[in-house]
Amino acid sequence: MKRFYFYFILLCFLLTSCNKNEKKPEYEGEVILTSEVVKQGDTYNTLGFSFEKGTNIPYPYTSEGVPDLVVTHFISTDLYLIVTFTSPNNQEAFHLYQISTSADQAKSYFDNYLEVTTTSFGPLADSIKINQVWTVQTVDKKYAKLLIKEIQLMKDSPVDDYVEVKVKYKYQPDGRKIFSND
Repeated sequence: MKRFYFYFILLCFLLTSCNKNEKKPEYEGEVILTSEVVKQGDTYNTLGFSFEKGTNIPYPYTSEGVPDLVVTHFISTDLYLIVTFTSPNNQEAFHLYQISTSADQAKSYFDNYLEVTTTSFGPLADSIKINQVWTVQTVDKKYAKLLIKEIQLMKDSPVDDYVEVKVKYKYQPDGRKIFSND
């Protein structure tokens, strides 16, 4: 009888410790990156994107980690919207792979971009535009590719105007420089 209770308790423990609802990170897809400032408790943060987690996380630093991408924007003196990406603590993060004149051409470059061959990365992705394809090297020397699909200036925030950048991305979590084409 003692064995029965022992195995019953062990089985209950195993069943309750397994979280079947735990969401696995998405290593590819579409995401909206934003420069929106939001109040969290007593502080104001923006959201950065973590490829490892496959989601936006608060920035500056929180217990959720350090993002790989942070969107910033400003309006120039001649009223042009300028959008940039930065990567905290990473001076070798961005490489502009391709600029295309159409969405179809940009998608084709993105889909056929299968291997990172560049060794030239900068600390800033400057002047983000629609139909660009970027390579991102994380601080852990892992790689992602981004297709810039849409950029919108949003004026509905109670704090300040912000931008939303819709991107298609694919992340290589094991550090290889090859993106599978599946």
